[in-house]
Amino acid sequence: MPKKVVWDLDSDDEIIVRMKQEKRSDSDVVERLVKEGRTRYHPKTISSRWVRLKRVLAAHEDEMLDEQLTDWHEGDVSLPDLDGLCSVGLADANTRMTCFSTLSQPLIVKYINASRRSQKRSGRWWQSI
Repeated sequence: MPKKVVWDLDSDDEIIVRMKQEKRSDSDVVERLVKEGRTRYHPKTISSRWVRLKRVLAAHEDEMLDEQLTDWHEGDVSLPDLDGLCSVGLADANTRMTCFSTLSQPLIVKYINASRRSQKRSGRWWQSI
């Protein structure tokens, strides 16, 4: 019978979470658990347990945020900061777009004029209208 997955991790689950966050393979996790004399898992069950643990931990974190029992973590960006970052990013994108269009406009006009001259020479001048 599989062990129940709860947000309050036991020592086996803590090892699984820590090692999977370090991007370790399932066989590495099983090897470590066996070496320490803990529950013997099959390598295929580690990934499925890891997915279930992530889901339960995320649900618990969402619940705590909803109940305002926890706040944003250090390093997270608050909404006013995020607003400022977005406006700076948009201003930068607009500046780049203006610069690109200013630089490329003469090239586009030159290409259109050359294309029209070519069509007039080939007798297809009516296609440029």
